[in-house]
Amino acid sequence: VDLKYIEDVDLIDEYDVASKRSLTFRVIFQAQDRTLTNKEINQEMEK
Repeated sequence: VDLKYIEDVDLIDEYDVASKRSLTFRVIFQAQDRTLTNKEINQEMEK
């Protein structure tokens, strides 16, 4: 995994019901030298 744009990852919420578990994460993307485009962020999210 290329982590060059990932600044931070936080677990926001956990939900457990019967045999299912749901996790919600906040992922912060940041480039040190410029503003990332929506296309760049979407490409990272697809990985």
